[in-house]
Amino acid sequence: MRRIWEISRRRFLKLAGIMGLAPAGQVVRAAEAAPPLVPIAAPGFQSLDAHQVETLKAVAEQIIPADQDPGAKQAGSVRYIDRVLAAEQRDRRPMYAAGLQGIDQTSRLLYSRDFVKLSFDEQTAVLEALEKGEAPGEIWTTASSRQFFELVWNHVLEGFYGPPEHGGNKDYVSWKMVGFPEHSGTM
Repeated sequence: MRRIWEISRRRFLKLAGIMGLAPAGQVVRAAEAAPPLVPIAAPGFQSLDAHQVETLKAVAEQIIPADQDPGAKQAGSVRYIDRVLAAEQRDRRPMYAAGLQGIDQTSRLLYSRDFVKLSFDEQTAVLEALEKGEAPGEIWTTASSRQFFELVWNHVLEGFYGPPEHGGNKDYVSWKMVGFPEHSGTM
């Protein structure tokens, strides 16, 4: 139980600033200087938080679903995307964060649930709307759902078919599926 006389440090500084115990601008500047809250990366990931990982896994499963062979989710396409966003394409992190948020926003507008909670057919409908550039949601008024879908589509394919040392194609699943010999170091 919280006692009335217990206040947080932040609240104390605000009150102190109001009462003149701290220079007025100092509290404001300190709040502005604080780094923005960044979601903590999911265990084993560098760029994506747990919800983003689960959303991307569901998207990847839509793009290359598992059947008698593993799909993009099992091949580790999401791990590949995470590695790409942590290194050579780190400038695309904000685009991914906004786009994944947009997928959930569209899902909630159409079905009142986050993307990962939708049925396979509902997820398909959401991704089709993104692909056509017709996805509802405020995020898509400033960003192209079609461009985001194409980016994710390409990254999923790269993660599925690319060399395993880049984070995807776990156990050479796609190469085995198409009859390509295991990586010989010549690529």
